[in-house]
Amino acid sequence: KGHCANTVRHLMTDQRSKDAADMAIKFGEGKATEEQLRIASDAAYDAADAYASARKDALATCADLVRKRIPLSVIQQAMK
Repeated sequence: KGHCANTVRHLMTDQRSKDAADMAIKFGEGKATEEQLRIASDAAYDAADAYASARKDALATCADLVRKRIPLSVIQQAMK
């Protein structure tokens, strides 16, 4: 699975995700323990959660700015 993850490594922006891919490869080669793999995996999930939270906050901020700048009637018309 680590080698598969490496095909999209260039899209990974958080080092924790890259480390998890590396650890999966090491685990597959018998060079890492299940505990090391679990720790790396947990860190990668934390990175994904942090990204999702930041994205949600950014979208909410963007929506707030739109609401303040564009009259509600214009937004309602665009949604029809």
